Amino acid sequence: MAVEYYLDTLLIDTAQQTGIIVTAGDTTVVDVGTPDISIQVEVYTITGIYDTPGEANGVFVDDTLAYTADGCSGLRIIDISDVDSPVEIGFFDEAGSARDVEIQGDTLLAAYWIGGLRIADVSNPAAPQEMGYFDTIGYAGGVCLHDSTAYIANGSIGV
Repeated sequence: MAVEYYLDTLLIDTAQQTGIIVTAGDTTVVDVGTPDISIQVEVYTITGIYDTPGEANGVFVDDTLAYTADGCSGLRIIDISDVDSPVEIGFFDEAGSARDVEIQGDTLLAAYWIGGLRIADVSNPAAPQEMGYFDTIGYAGGVCLHDSTAYIANGSIGV
């Protein structure tokens, strides 16, 4: 199966031998246990696809949950415990366009483009609750968490 969209994010979990591919079209779970190397291109078997309603921009995998930043459709929480049949179990939708996501414990941080940085409690992934908001002034396109500090990729303004 050819990827028909721009590849945005690729995460590999070597312990579980699975990968998560996020494109502008969907979130794909792949088996990376036995790659087929042909002309220096690795080919993997696609085990399951969840077609998000928006345009998937970023993903954070926490155990069996894939938190997918899905553009104007918000943040989709997908259960990937059955890699053959991923299923959405919850969503978080605030003003703006979800561009990136990071999780630490039960706390979610999401870069929401013109909507700034959104902070939510995901202790119940089926019903995330917003805990806070930070106006980034520019365009929050990415977020990275180190210790207790969030770093936000903020368009032409910088970090």
